[in-house]
Amino acid sequence: MAARSHLPDYAIVMPTPQERSALDMTNQQKIVCELINKHAQKARESEYDRTVAISAISASREVIRAVPSDLNREEYAASLLSEIQKLLAGYHDPDGEYTSGKGVIGALLDDLQFALRRSSK
Repeated sequence: MAARSHLPDYAIVMPTPQERSALDMTNQQKIVCELINKHAQKARESEYDRTVAISAISASREVIRAVPSDLNREEYAASLLSEIQKLLAGYHDPDGEYTSGKGVIGALLDDLQFALRRSSK
């Protein structure tokens, strides 16, 4: 928070718009990190095509890491979701016996859409 020495000690200090944006981004990135970790754990515990699930989450994680972090909250969410949708559209792991990995990425995308929409309110 910015120093506000001209305010009395008992004043409630509200964050500036820039500080609010930084806090929102940190919160969004934390949500995204928690979700990718949750889905990675599910992939590791998968009974069917575990390696395919792990690879799909790994590809998703790389896409998420590539999204610029200097965007505002709305731009970050839109960019992240767009990039995951592109990954989903073109993803196919031919090594799967039961799955191609698309379902894993789709489930992550659904959770991200819900969580990011909720965090923006």
